[in-house]
Amino acid sequence: MGADIITLVLRLIIARCAAESWVIKMAAEYAVYKGDQFIDLGTTDYLANKFGVPRKTIWYWTAPAYWKKNKGNSLVAIRIEDD
Repeated sequence: MGADIITLVLRLIIARCAAESWVIKMAAEYAVYKGDQFIDLGTTDYLANKFGVPRKTIWYWTAPAYWKKNKGNSLVAIRIEDD
C-alpha cells in the first residue's frame, strides 16, 4: 500500500514538472537567425505562425544537432533567457 502511494505521488510530481516545463517553453521568446542575419524575435506561437511551421519546428531549430547540420542556409533559433 505504501509503495502504491509513493508511486502515485511521484507520477503526480513528474506530471506537474512536465506541465510547468511546457508552459515555460511556450512562454519563452526565441531569436531566429539565418546565418549571421537576425530575422525575428517572438514566442513559439508567433514564430510558427509567421513561418508557417508547427511549434515543434521552432524548438527543433534550437537543437545543437540541428545547428551542426546547418550550413548557414537554414533558420536557427536561440532561446532568450530571463535574468
